Amino acid sequence: MVEFLGVVAAALGTGFVSAVFPLVNAEVAVGAAALGLSAPLAWAGVVAIALGQTAGKIVIYEVSRGGRNLGNFWRSRRLAKAEASRVDAGGDGAARGDGVGRGDGVGRGDGSGTDGGGKARPPRPPRSPRPPGRWKRAGTKLLDSMRGRWRTNAVVLLSASVGLPPLAATSVAAGLLRSRRIDFAVCVAIGRIGRFAVIAAPIIALT
Repeated sequence: MVEFLGVVAAALGTGFVSAVFPLVNAEVAVGAAALGLSAPLAWAGVVAIALGQTAGKIVIYEVSRGGRNLGNFWRSRRLAKAEASRVDAGGDGAARGDGVGRGDGVGRGDGSGTDGGGKARPPRPPRSPRPPGRWKRAGTKLLDSMRGRWRTNAVVLLSASVGLPPLAATSVAAGLLRSRRIDFAVCVAIGRIGRFAVIAAPIIALT
């Protein structure tokens, strides 16, 4: 019993660490457990590694979900401050009657106005938007493919079982989309157990 609990605890920790730090490879750990342990202990280790990985991916999911809430909070605060500053600036200008924009060298928002000598400056050409990078395009495509509860579950299950799309990216996307926690956890656990069982089964059978 002590040996069993030790194997399970070590496997859970290995699975969790491998989910958070990609340098630790869970598949290698599954192969080592299948090769170096008796069949009952090996299967217990395989399931424990899968559950540890599930716990680690849930942490990534929760951080992503909370990060979206925090981002929305600060975005709303910035918009409120900008609106308050605009209202205050408009009120002060109306009270002073200082006539901003009379051709006294104060430019407009489009870059036009006068140069202080009465000569009109041409407006600045608008800046062309920077095209999104490859990773941003890939992230947008992944999010679009996961719209809806069942599509999200299907993508998470596919990612957890075959590794495409990468499970870390899928965990982040599921958090951003605020998918159901229980759905995410179940899909990751089923996919990981199935994936690791396929790796471990022939090794256990041969040993």
